[in-house]
Amino acid sequence: MKGLLPMNAEEYAEKRVKVHKKVREGNNFLIVTHAGPDFDTISSGLAWALYLIRLGKNVTVYNERGNIFESKFGFLPYSNCMVSSISDISSFDAVFILDNGAISRVGRIAEDLKGAKYLINIDHHEDNDLFGNLNIIDDQASSTCELIFGLMEERFINLDIANCLYTGINSDTGSFNYKVSSRTFFVCSKLLSYGVDVEWIKECMNTPIDRDKIDLWGMIYTKREHYKSLALVYLDPETIAGLNFEPEEIKINIHSRLRSIDGVKITVQIQAIKIDPENPKNNQFRLSLRSKGGIAVNKFTHRYPGGGGHPLAAGCDVFGKTLEEVKQDLYKFADQNL
Repeated sequence: MKGLLPMNAEEYAEKRVKVHKKVREGNNFLIVTHAGPDFDTISSGLAWALYLIRLGKNVTVYNERGNIFESKFGFLPYSNCMVSSISDISSFDAVFILDNGAISRVGRIAEDLKGAKYLINIDHHEDNDLFGNLNIIDDQASSTCELIFGLMEERFINLDIANCLYTGINSDTGSFNYKVSSRTFFVCSKLLSYGVDVEWIKECMNTPIDRDKIDLWGMIYTKREHYKSLALVYLDPETIAGLNFEPEEIKINIHSRLRSIDGVKITVQIQAIKIDPENPKNNQFRLSLRSKGGIAVNKFTHRYPGGGGHPLAAGCDVFGKTLEEVKQDLYKFADQNL
């Protein structure tokens, strides 16, 4: 079974009780965020850590790069406490894996997690692999931060927790431009009641633009290609190697820059994973698609093994085709939907 339909109230209540029971009975917990981190995975991880600490628990937050992203996430409370290595997974009473559609997304710790006593998988991606002992998956949620809020008892939430959660929701919805619902705004209204300073968070998230970022944007605008209302950028290994950014950061910037172009409704990043000039059957391309709304891009990604995602944000790997054939598949999708 791939993914889950939105959880009904009874199912959610049962899973919430199980989480609280596990927390109540345990003392040491590990929170794992995904490689190439974005604000949702880091913010949800830090918020849940701060919550558990308020309950008197010992908490470790893991990202395979530790707190190397200080310039990006440093304004979030507890971000300087993230670690990049774990000596003994079995020492934790439970491991919370947040915002990870697949166990492999956590990075090099994935194999070690086989030794965990209990895995709790909390995510909002439609194609989640359901790898946990307990899976709390709701693909109608705007973000994992939104789900984390629902698991908390409000009397233990404070300003630090609220700041983290609001930041993650703000980021994963593109400043409330997509994947929002009445529940999203209800949660945010609750968070604002704790004193969240929206302007301060906006300022912190929009860090000054350095020269590397300008070079990245220049590459995007130079390499972009258009077909009707679809815009794409193709990245070969040499281009990626020449950029001083993590792959996730490159992807975020490609989509945000292409979305800012007038008339563009679908944005695509095509990344070459493996190119065999002698035999294209060995080729592998990784695609990331975004939609401004009204066009479900996961209809395209579901055509390929392992492909999935949300209607507005989806991805897949394409094997055994040339770059031109991949582009033609995208153009046909555009013809059918734009």
